[in-house]
Amino acid sequence: MSAAGDLAPLALAGWRLVLSEAQDAAVFVDEACAESLHWTGGVGGDAGPWRAGAAALRAFPGRRDGVQQQQHRQPNKVVFALSSPVLLGGRVAASLRDVVSAGGVHQCVVFTSVSHTAHLDLLQQQQGSAADSEPRPVLFELLEQNLRQWMSGSGGADCTARVLHAAGIALCPLASGVVLAPASASLFPLVPSDLDGALAGGRGSRRGAKQQQPQPQQKQKSQQQHSLNDVDVSALPAPYASSLRLLAWWLDSALRHLGVREECFAVGPTSRLLANELASLPPARARRKGAPGRASLVLVDRTLDLAGAVGHHGDSLAERILGVLPRLPGMPSDVAVSMAALTSLRRGGGVPPREVIAPGCLAQPRYEVTHSAFW
Repeated sequence: MSAAGDLAPLALAGWRLVLSEAQDAAVFVDEACAESLHWTGGVGGDAGPWRAGAAALRAFPGRRDGVQQQQHRQPNKVVFALSSPVLLGGRVAASLRDVVSAGGVHQCVVFTSVSHTAHLDLLQQQQGSAADSEPRPVLFELLEQNLRQWMSGSGGADCTARVLHAAGIALCPLASGVVLAPASASLFPLVPSDLDGALAGGRGSRRGAKQQQPQPQQKQKSQQQHSLNDVDVSALPAPYASSLRLLAWWLDSALRHLGVREECFAVGPTSRLLANELASLPPARARRKGAPGRASLVLVDRTLDLAGAVGHHGDSLAERILGVLPRLPGMPSDVAVSMAALTSLRRGGGVPPREVIAPGCLAQPRYEVTHSAFW
């Protein structure tokens, strides 16, 4: 893939925007954004939070037992880098409230990889027609108002809060043309057993609603779903449908950055649903009309080759390293390289070296020589 087709600049631009607010602030990142930061400069890299002047770097959501608040003094400014949508009443908003209402916080900046338009779309998908009564143009402003109220309730005066979109902070650019989206790692393709399990309840089981007796038309429709190819998005559980819709929004953001209109090919029932979701996005339709380039987008359900004779073995150095070395803790896309051989510590000295020496990893400054040799 050429440099024009590289998504690394999208991730780097997003993190530059986040770290521009990190001066003297406590930076909170969720798991997906932490993995993205790991591959776009790392904690101690040229684009890391410490070089940007951050006072602390912490996991989001953190511990709720108050221990972390007692051990660490909270700066008066906090910055959040989130890969998930921030909807009022959800778990992410509740975790935000726990942090900013702890006391001493006067400034809050929330960066999310999900655009404002995507937030509105996900809200309408979850609430249906009830979302039409919401003030649609000011969804981020509503969250900013709540953040200021939460900070003011903890004794803060003259509190300021901003919610901004930073595209790319949930992407992991491993190399030119190789990008991972860890926020969608838990989105497992549908399997035939889901027809009798998760898909049996459909959306009627969401939000604690009572399961109603299916009408004759609904019963006839459910009886026609003899295979996964008959499943529609409306039959999916609400959390799964939201994750699928969110992945479609991220794909549209990546294709917009590349400036291409896609010709989509789907292999598998879940990939077909994802392709339909991507095609139905209003911004995607507008992008395809004015995009200067063209690209083929191939979506594949990886469950199709889990129990088959299809292999993925090769002779590349990257595959051998990823297959032999253990995973780096907290970073499923990277491996831990023991640094004990480079020191004078030995296991006979008491504490194992792995407990006192930080392991090495594959993420490093993006030198063309090392990346071309590795990949």
